[in-house]
Amino acid sequence: MDKETTTPKVVDGRGGKREGAGRLKGGQNAATIIRKKAEAALQLTIMERAGEILSNQLQLSRGHSYLFRIDTNGKGQKQKPVLVKDEQEIIDYLSRLEETEDKAEAKPDSHYYITTEKPDNQAIVSMLDRAFGKAVNRTELMGKDGGELKGTVVYLPQAQETQINDTDLETTSQTGNSIT
Repeated sequence: MDKETTTPKVVDGRGGKREGAGRLKGGQNAATIIRKKAEAALQLTIMERAGEILSNQLQLSRGHSYLFRIDTNGKGQKQKPVLVKDEQEIIDYLSRLEETEDKAEAKPDSHYYITTEKPDNQAIVSMLDRAFGKAVNRTELMGKDGGELKGTVVYLPQAQETQINDTDLETTSQTGNSIT
């Protein structure tokens, strides 16, 4: 290149800027386009099932209940507890509870009990965040061994472009002067 010109010379039509070359302004990589389509599909699926998802999360925040049945063999010995998964058996059990006065009566050859699983705290926090907004998270700063935090606050207006290096900060903390 000559000192007088700032653009490169084009030899035999090669090199230099070409009109229409490169990605169009605002264009995206193929991988980015695929990722954005997948994100949109996922968001749509979640929005379509928002009520069901919210209901499930609400159930997690309450905890789970399980009905167990303990059967008795022919000799009157109690067997291992069995988790009741059959919906009709659960309905029958609950119906018998409503019909009986002491609410403990069941089949003579079976004994039922209900146990619960503790609520999921993360689900509770998530539900509260959705309803009331995320809680403010405060951080307390302390000095060495929990003592007073010593130092100097420096205010730099955005219009002022001052470079601060570690030496300036050390000097400021020792002298108590602000940096300008």
